[in-house]
Amino acid sequence: MSSNQTFEQSFDLPSAQQFTNSAAELCEQYFGAKGLYPCAEVLSERNQMYKPEHTNAYFDISLFPYRADGSFDPPIPTLNDIIMAQPTDAVIERVWQVGKYIVKLGCSAAIYMEAENLLYLERHTNVRAPKLYAAFTSDDEDPLQYNVPGEPRTIYYYLIMELIRGEIIDDIDVKELKPYIKEKIWALLGEQFRQLRSVKPENPKHFGRIQGRAYGQMPPLYYAPAPDFANYGPFTYEQLVQRLIRAAKIGSALATYPRGDYTTVQRLAYNHAESVMLKGAGPSDRLPVLSHLDPQTHNIIVNLKRDQNGEPYDVEEVALVDWFSLCWMPAWYEAGDMCRLTFCLDPTLQSMGMNVLETMGKVNLEIAAFFGACVRYHAFHLYH
Repeated sequence: MSSNQTFEQSFDLPSAQQFTNSAAELCEQYFGAKGLYPCAEVLSERNQMYKPEHTNAYFDISLFPYRADGSFDPPIPTLNDIIMAQPTDAVIERVWQVGKYIVKLGCSAAIYMEAENLLYLERHTNVRAPKLYAAFTSDDEDPLQYNVPGEPRTIYYYLIMELIRGEIIDDIDVKELKPYIKEKIWALLGEQFRQLRSVKPENPKHFGRIQGRAYGQMPPLYYAPAPDFANYGPFTYEQLVQRLIRAAKIGSALATYPRGDYTTVQRLAYNHAESVMLKGAGPSDRLPVLSHLDPQTHNIIVNLKRDQNGEPYDVEEVALVDWFSLCWMPAWYEAGDMCRLTFCLDPTLQSMGMNVLETMGKVNLEIAAFFGACVRYHAFHLYH
């Protein structure tokens, strides 16, 4: 899109109320401060108000500690096994392999939110996600070296998951794969999205995490209105769209403040967002669908079949990992992310976007394409 006219004509946008605030005005109004660093400090302070606690408000505490039924070979790692397998850089990474298992740990109860997500996927979907083997807390070890002499010991949250065999997309030279293999990878990935999106909503008016809970803290929903800066829902469809627009305006303002201002495309996006996402949304567009939210290439694992020379000749399976952000979103949201990829210069990402869009299930492409273009031109923001 080379001009303002082209942008509007591309989406047949109706007239709308003009968004006239400057980036500086919006930043200073919302943060109550002047200057980039003072505004950023206010944002940091407000974001810290969101602290997942070990309560039913954030996850079902009756699920934990959790240990999968049955016997496994090799056995589920013990805490000692986990510590013995810890690599030297794990103080930063917090995720490492223990035999055929993957361990994730941290000091936040948010770890249990991901565990709850994995159990939900196992019990309600056919999506190929890592199996959860165990989730527990312990202060017996200090793998991240947080303990301070004379103070209470740090409680760690541990997640033990299945190690899904394969290679992440980032480690595969997709451009060198035969066309039929590439097509199968994207078709299988699209099928994962389709399976996810086919799950019946728990509540057709609920937008948030599973089991009726609020969203976790995530960039697309930053900048909650005063006084509750830790408010992440749950929302109705209309409330969610308004929050996405609000977060987009303030986030874009902060990105350019104090010397810059909104681009023409950003202003056009904000002028027409309500018309497209609210007035242009039919009943099916207002229904929530289960969404991964972070389908970056490093979260996509492909298990390729290779011949005796190591050359790929087929695809066994494609799986998504890192399910912390699982939630209920509009069908056009994640489809919009795929539309964004079709605008990329990288042929791998472009192919991924086009092929997944074809197989992920029904979606309103008018809204998805509008949202994808808005993300491409930094008017709206994704989880990743």
